[in-house]
Amino acid sequence: MKISEALRKERQDRNLKQKDMIKNLAISKSHYSQIEHGKHRIYAEDLLKMLADNNIDYHHFFDEVAPSYGFRNDNSELQKEMSQAFYEADVKKAEMLKDKIFQWNINCMHY
Repeated sequence: MKISEALRKERQDRNLKQKDMIKNLAISKSHYSQIEHGKHRIYAEDLLKMLADNNIDYHHFFDEVAPSYGFRNDNSELQKEMSQAFYEADVKKAEMLKDKIFQWNINCMHY
């Protein structure tokens, strides 16, 4: 999902109007409309402020859009597998996943 699509979805999920999304930003409603339609880009600073002002979880937001821009979230898959192992009380699998998560975190620190 692209940023434009995610913004529209978040706004609609919260039953907000476009003017509500940009209430504390120096963006016109028409410009924001074009952002939602993918015709204009949004500055990172404006995007982050918009997410904060509208209580949009930035982790969730970026998890939704990251794959569209070539990012992989291997950690998310590991978390899902860990939840499943916990649910199934599979201690052996949980231990293996714990080691994978630990290794993933070490690798991330090198970037």
